[in-house]
Amino acid sequence: IDLMKCVIVVLAILVNPAGAVFGDMYSWGRGMDGALGLGTNKQQNHPVQVSDMIGKKAKSVDAGSSSTTAVTTDGTVYMWGKGITEDGILDPDAVSYTPALVKGLDGHHVVQFTAGRCHYVL
Repeated sequence: IDLMKCVIVVLAILVNPAGAVFGDMYSWGRGMDGALGLGTNKQQNHPVQVSDMIGKKAKSVDAGSSSTTAVTTDGTVYMWGKGITEDGILDPDAVSYTPALVKGLDGHHVVQFTAGRCHYVL
């Protein structure tokens, strides 16, 4: 894999024998624009746990061209990468290197979130 041309984000949803979801998230690949959520632009050649998502029980993740979105089991949405402020607001000039809670979805339980090149759908 040519890591200079792609971003790989992996979500591992771990389930114990009682059926509880742990939702640990790991990412690796090209770290440009903070798309890996690890606090840096550094390329990662092996899986690294996204520490800001520990304990948040992620159930799904979607990677756009330079940003990533995660939905937790309680319907909360987190985003990071290019075009996201550290406060979770869309801004084409911003970069968030770590997961930011998306503002404006209070009271909504998001089930699925999809990222396109320049847009998002939930």
